Amino acid sequence: MMKRAFDFLFALFFIVLFFPVFLAVGLVVFISDRLPVIFKQERTGKNSKVFIAYKFRTMKQGSEGKLVENENDKRIIKHGKFLRKLNLDELPQLINILRVEMSFIGPRADPVFVNKKLGEIRGWGQRFKIRPGLTGLAQVNNKSSFQPAEKLRYDLDYIKYKSFWLDLKIIAKTIKLFFKKLKMRK
Repeated sequence: MMKRAFDFLFALFFIVLFFPVFLAVGLVVFISDRLPVIFKQERTGKNSKVFIAYKFRTMKQGSEGKLVENENDKRIIKHGKFLRKLNLDELPQLINILRVEMSFIGPRADPVFVNKKLGEIRGWGQRFKIRPGLTGLAQVNNKSSFQPAEKLRYDLDYIKYKSFWLDLKIIAKTIKLFFKKLKMRK
């Protein structure tokens, strides 16, 4: 109950705090590639329930359902790399947190088609015991080339050892990574 209260209050706080950023990012997407500015994708959540996750669109229209191949993927819109690099495209998922589909911390909410593919990995279904997160242990330890089995190990470690203090540690690492990425952009 404490985690849910934390999620709700902080999601609401960040939506209000970052409202100007929401507007700016929406405008950048609109100028780069017109409407729609929000990308909706089916994701797998707690108890394998499918929900619609919201993100700012960083790829050209019609690219839905396909993962980014590499950093120079031609489907990425102008400024899309920047939005992805700073994870600004993830901001609309705060709405998913308010809707109790996601949490701030947990395993990544992967697209349904990814989970179907990786569902053959032993233990993969254990990730769906809790709500997926905006950030998580796997994300803050990411060296950008995670193999699914390694990602799963971090997700299962989080589920096994989850606590308020671990969540605070992950949040602190997430903030540190954001500022590190921001500094690299200069």
